[in-house]
Amino acid sequence: MDAVPSQPQAPRVRLVSSPEDLQAALCIRLAVFVCEQGVPPEEEIDLRDLDAEHLLAEVGGRPVGTARVVRLDAGSARVGRVAVERGSRRLGVGWALMRACEATARPWARSIILDAQVQVLGFYERLGYVREGGIFLDCGIEHVRMRLHL
Repeated sequence: MDAVPSQPQAPRVRLVSSPEDLQAALCIRLAVFVCEQGVPPEEEIDLRDLDAEHLLAEVGGRPVGTARVVRLDAGSARVGRVAVERGSRRLGVGWALMRACEATARPWARSIILDAQVQVLGFYERLGYVREGGIFLDCGIEHVRMRLHL
């Protein structure tokens, strides 16, 4: 009898609730942004981490992705530092993270902004985010400002 290939488990996203969770989130960010993309570590970890809501995505109980939500004012939020480890991409982790970020901001925000890397612009467009303005460089990587009205 042939073995049936196992389906990957659906990602589970939750708010970071402990120092260990935050450490796991930061490790994912460092692996993706610093090691893969060459962002200087001092640019990746910043003071916004102190007042952000951090989210952690897990597959099979293992942390594989992260994002953060920062309250900008009474009506808007900024989503950023969206990172999924290389081996877990194309499994719906990014989609689940973004929907969880939106749910986190929805009680108090009317819109979400983010600065999307140009290489993943289509991903955010499929989620309903709309481009605002032209391309700019952030840490030497091309980005575009995007917004979603909640």
